[in-house]
Amino acid sequence: MLNKKFIIYIFIFLLIISFNTVNTIAVTESEKEVAEVRNFIYDVYYNYQYNNYEFVYNSMHFEIKEVLKKEDYIKFQTKNTEKINLKISEVKVINVNIIDVWPEEFKNIITDKDDHKLYKIEIEYRTNYENNGKKQEKLINKETYVARYDNSNYLLWDPEIINN
Repeated sequence: MLNKKFIIYIFIFLLIISFNTVNTIAVTESEKEVAEVRNFIYDVYYNYQYNNYEFVYNSMHFEIKEVLKKEDYIKFQTKNTEKINLKISEVKVINVNIIDVWPEEFKNIITDKDDHKLYKIEIEYRTNYENNGKKQEKLINKETYVARYDNSNYLLWDPEIINN
């Protein structure tokens, strides 16, 4: 009788340990993805900071690239940067969150939404620019989005910005 109780206790103990291990693995995997998204955004904004718009474009979601030509994006960013002599610095990722609802601007572009994980990233950076010949500085706090699909991260950028 004592052996049966001992075996039952051992069995329960092993179940509890295995349950905790599975939860730890799941949390670790989620944390790993968040870290990858965070690093991805740092890479994108590092390249944006140094006017490497081709890298930024290549980081975009493949369905956005179907409606936005690389040349148009690079021309738009270059023109705006040169127009006000824009410089960005001190890029910080403040927060990364998984979200369920797609922002309106991407609902008609991304077709296979169910197979994506969607992240909203709050970033902050400093801008230096010229406005009517005067040097200006501003701290920008904004949200950007990343779609994770097939273990890859893709920047979501609204192509309608060029048309406005």
